[in-house]
Amino acid sequence: MTNGLPSVELAGQELTIRAPGAFSLRLDLYWSVGRNLRRGAAACLGQCLVTSEAPLSARLTAFSDTDILNYGGSVIDELVARGCSWPQISDASTIAWALLSESLAEVLESGLATPTEVEDVENFSGAPGAAGSA
Repeated sequence: MTNGLPSVELAGQELTIRAPGAFSLRLDLYWSVGRNLRRGAAACLGQCLVTSEAPLSARLTAFSDTDILNYGGSVIDELVARGCSWPQISDASTIAWALLSESLAEVLESGLATPTEVEDVENFSGAPGAAGSA
């Protein structure tokens, strides 16, 4: 943490990270790790570093799954070229993904069924005359 804000260390420099503001971008980045963990997490890192002290030249200009994963690869390549080791990049990417995930947690959890709702569906008998039966 730097000044109470989340940070990562890359090439001996501690850099502040922030989750991107746009909900749809955060959601797309969050799910991208399911397609390719390394590139998806690196894309999260790149977007969380956008306002940092050491901005990247890699840019995310479109938001399809392929664009996000290509961008993540560009982030990895750029950080390696700057002298970052893979363990540093991997650790920083994981921290950025966790920060991004936390920023989505409340919204994502509000759309999930409660345990009571799940139990009600599981206990539905489908008896004649019950709501929803034909």
